[in-house]
Amino acid sequence: MALLGGAPQLLLITVGMLSLCALVWLPPGETGWRPRLKNLCSVPPLLALSIAITAVQLGPMYIDYQNSIRLEGISYAEATEFSLTPAMLKHLVLPLTFPPDFSTNPVSLSGFFPADGQIPWLLTIYPGFLVLPLALFGICFNFSGKKALWLVIFLFGILLALGQNTPIYRFFFALFPSFRFPEKFMSMAILGLLVMAAYGVHHLLFLCRKKAVPLNRLFLFLLVVLTLDLYLANRNLNPVVDTAFYRFRHQDLETVIADTGLHRIYVDTDIPAVSSGKPKSIQNTHIQWQTFVTPNLGILNNLSHAGGATGLELKHQYFITELLLKPWQQKINFLRMANVKYIISPKRLDKIPGLDGQLEQVNSRVYRVKTPPTQSLDSRQTGGCSKRGSGRTFQPVF
Repeated sequence: MALLGGAPQLLLITVGMLSLCALVWLPPGETGWRPRLKNLCSVPPLLALSIAITAVQLGPMYIDYQNSIRLEGISYAEATEFSLTPAMLKHLVLPLTFPPDFSTNPVSLSGFFPADGQIPWLLTIYPGFLVLPLALFGICFNFSGKKALWLVIFLFGILLALGQNTPIYRFFFALFPSFRFPEKFMSMAILGLLVMAAYGVHHLLFLCRKKAVPLNRLFLFLLVVLTLDLYLANRNLNPVVDTAFYRFRHQDLETVIADTGLHRIYVDTDIPAVSSGKPKSIQNTHIQWQTFVTPNLGILNNLSHAGGATGLELKHQYFITELLLKPWQQKINFLRMANVKYIISPKRLDKIPGLDGQLEQVNSRVYRVKTPPTQSLDSRQTGGCSKRGSGRTFQPVF
C-alpha cells in the first residue's frame, strides 16, 4: 500500500520495523538465533511481493527519480518542514475536537493551527482516549522484552516525528538526508501504541475471565466507546457537500468549457485569497478553486492546464514552476509556447504594461491569448531559473 500510494519512505519504515520485530520475536518454547534468522528471512519475500504488486509503476517511478530535483539532496529546513510540535503530544490521550465551523470560519482555522493558519501534514494524532491507558496497562502488566520492543518503537517514532523540535533529528538527517516530513514517523509511534494497547486488551480479557465478566459485554463496550469517541472528535473534520458542487461551473467559464480544441488553459496563481470578498477559510478556498477551475478540479471538466503542483517535483516541472513566477511580461512568452489559449484571472491583465495587444478579454474572468510568437523561448526572455536553496542555476531548454 505504501508503494501504491507513492510513499516509499513509509515502505522503508515498515520494512525496518518488521526486520526489528523478526530479530526480537520468538515463537513460544524456542530460543537462540536460528528462529530469529528464520523470522528475518520472511521479510525479503514480503518486500519482493510488494514490489511485484507495484511492478507496473516501477519503471515510471525510476525515470521520475532520475529527473527529480531532490536527487542531490534537500536542505535540513526542507526536510523538517512538517515537524510535530510538542504541544500536540497531549492529544495522544486528549481529544482534538474539530469545531462545527472548522471549515467555514477563518478564526477557527487560525486558532486551531496558530502557525499562520497553516494546516499541518497530520491534522490529528488522536487514537481514542482508551488506547493510551490500555497501552500503559499492557506495559505495566507482566513486562517483557517483546513489550519493550514496541515501547522503543513508540518512543523512537515520537522522537523522530518531533523533527526540528528535538536534537536527535539532526543525527538522523545526517544519516538519511532524503527523508522528508518528520510527522510521517507517527506511523511508527501509532503502530507501537496499538500493539501495546493490544497487550492491554489481552490482559484485560484475562482479568475478566478471572472475575467471570462476560466477554461479549466487554467487546461491545470497547466498540461503542471507541466509535463514539472518534466520531465526536472528528465528525467536523471532513465536511460533506453535495456532488452538485463539483458539477457547478461559473457562467464566465462556459467559453472555455465549450472550446474543444487542442490547447491548454492557465489559472492565475496570484488570484486574491477570496475574490468574492469573503474571508479565507477551507470552504471558501474550495469555492474559489471551483470558480476558477484550478488544476486539481479542472480535470473534472477534461481541461488541460499549464502549471499546477505535483507531489514529486521534477526538473522540467521545476523550470515551469519558476517560469510561472516571473512577471507577466516574461510569463506570457512561456504561456504562448505552451499552447495556452485561455488565461483565467479576476485581475485586469489587459491593463498590465507590456501585455497590450497580446490578450483579448472574453469576460471578467477569461482572457484569450492571441497568436503565439514564432521566436524561441530562451533565458533572456525568462530571466533564468535558479534552484531554491542550492545556489545553482538551471537554464531551461525548449
